[in-house]
Amino acid sequence: MAGQIETNEKITAIKEKNAELSANAAAGKAELASATSKLTELKTSMESLIPTLPVIPSIQGELSKLDSLDTAGLLSKVSSLITKFSSAVPGLSDLMGSMGLSSFPPTIDISAITEKIPNVEEIDGKLVTQPAESLVAEDAPAAPVEKVAVEIDYEELSIELLKRSNSWARGLLWAHERASWPERKSNRYAIKYIWVYNHRANAAATAGTTLEELGKYKNVGSKETYERLIAGYTGAPGYDVNLMHTTQQERYNTLKNEHAEGDNILDWTAVWKKWWEDVQKNV
Repeated sequence: MAGQIETNEKITAIKEKNAELSANAAAGKAELASATSKLTELKTSMESLIPTLPVIPSIQGELSKLDSLDTAGLLSKVSSLITKFSSAVPGLSDLMGSMGLSSFPPTIDISAITEKIPNVEEIDGKLVTQPAESLVAEDAPAAPVEKVAVEIDYEELSIELLKRSNSWARGLLWAHERASWPERKSNRYAIKYIWVYNHRANAAATAGTTLEELGKYKNVGSKETYERLIAGYTGAPGYDVNLMHTTQQERYNTLKNEHAEGDNILDWTAVWKKWWEDVQKNV
């Protein structure tokens, strides 16, 4: 009750000083010195209403001050902390010893023990252990994504590359040095026929079969027509009898080498043999 009466008296005094300030303000410049003095008094009166926060002794707070002490003060303070807080912190003496006090002069590593000591406070003469601050739960790490193993059929991939190289070679040769080809359409057709027929003959040999056997499944053209045409166009500008076959082989090897798993892709001869097996199975 006495505290409340004291507070009321202070508030009454503040109101009175406030009234005096209002009177000084109305009086103008002549009362400036008096107003300044009363402002100082008002500030002091208002500050007196703010309660002084109590300082709660704690082992963590005492530890934070150790590095400001000299050697004698440090050893004395550590001894008093052990005596005061050892009942609330089991093994406190050993923990204090891990700070580096055994060296001379003593060197301390406060961080070596502060994380291991609970926050023990002295409240109303009793040692109270405060709960540790709860850590904000972190998001659980994402579960590892299991890679799905993709089985690669290298024989099928080899056939696919062979087909792509054949298509590419045809497109290239069809446009090959058109400016140097014969002007007549029939003559240009004759050169293409020679290319394709010779390529099929070479393909059959590479696959380990004959052109006749290949002809049972694919249209390989006429041997007589080939021989008749090649007789008239041997050495003609813009054509090489093996150009179709060698161009496709070079393109296939390029595609094969572009794959990291190239060692598992069939080589040129092997892929032709696989292709021939598939043709016979009508695959």
